[in-house]
Amino acid sequence: MLTRLIESAIIHIWNRFHINEVFKMATISDVAKLAGVGKTTVSRVLNDHPYVSDMNRKKVEAAMAELNYVPSIAAKKLRGQSSQIVGVIVSRITNPFFTSLVDAIEQEAVKKGYRLIFFQSRSDKSEELRFLDMLKNGQVDGIIMCSVENDIALIEPYRQFGVIILCNEVFKGSKLPNVALDQTQGAYLGTKYLIEQGHQTIAYCTGGDYEGGNHGQARNKGFQKAMSESNLSVDNNLIFRQVHTVADGRKVAKQLMDLTHLPTAVFTSGDEIASGMIAQFLEAGVKVPEDIAVLGYDNQPFAALVAKPLTTVNQPVQALGRETFRCFIAAINAKPYEMNSEDLTLKLVKRESA
Repeated sequence: MLTRLIESAIIHIWNRFHINEVFKMATISDVAKLAGVGKTTVSRVLNDHPYVSDMNRKKVEAAMAELNYVPSIAAKKLRGQSSQIVGVIVSRITNPFFTSLVDAIEQEAVKKGYRLIFFQSRSDKSEELRFLDMLKNGQVDGIIMCSVENDIALIEPYRQFGVIILCNEVFKGSKLPNVALDQTQGAYLGTKYLIEQGHQTIAYCTGGDYEGGNHGQARNKGFQKAMSESNLSVDNNLIFRQVHTVADGRKVAKQLMDLTHLPTAVFTSGDEIASGMIAQFLEAGVKVPEDIAVLGYDNQPFAALVAKPLTTVNQPVQALGRETFRCFIAAINAKPYEMNSEDLTLKLVKRESA
């Protein structure tokens, strides 16, 4: 069920963005050849130059229509024109959270006449920089980074080439505009809830490296804060790193069942992980939440549909996407932006898994 939902969402978002239209373009030479005129004439038509005969103008316009020609983005930039294209970087589009977030951003972009192209960094630092080069080369008006792999010091210099917005990523001291949910508070809420339910031995799954790096650090702090406040120690054997998918969740569940003593609860960094764990536990005869409580994060649409409906931390994805593009529009027009923080509050959704 989960796999079908993800595949459907990816196909939907791919079709809406028409990514191929951005990259497979006819050239000005192709237009000139088909119209039977020189490149200078085509250029004059593109720039609405008055000294072009009506006949040649019609030939060029007909050729552009037939070839589905789109004027060079770089050339538009040189003429001070906007490409009306925004790049969005995510780590994995197969993560339902990112799928929903990009879709929410695109909905706002369309209202302002912009198109989106998205890139998957797949946690590859060099790929992320390659995507940022598109801003440097004038191929996009700006880039929204929904995940960050490189040190922020390597990304900051790209500001000179256009707008960069950080979405749900926060770096102390960074000058880049950002719109973010309070991930520390979200993880604190989830961990605190488990503790209030009487759990003292709690396993934790993070999407990054628990000790450092970019991914998951804000949530790690929330988990640590709740444990510390309740004078509970963090068992390193119950910390699972670089956990992202349903398969990862199943793997962690197996590792937990191999321990001498099963923890009474596990807090995961995503609903995908939590759903994989629940499936694995139930198949092995481990009862949820009686034997072990499982708490998710994101509140994805499928969260209420798993065998044990997920108790999870809700992230207001639509509001996050809307506010992020509002921030982009403000930056592109050099206007101040004030975030509507009330719509970006994280809340616990209580169901049956914990």
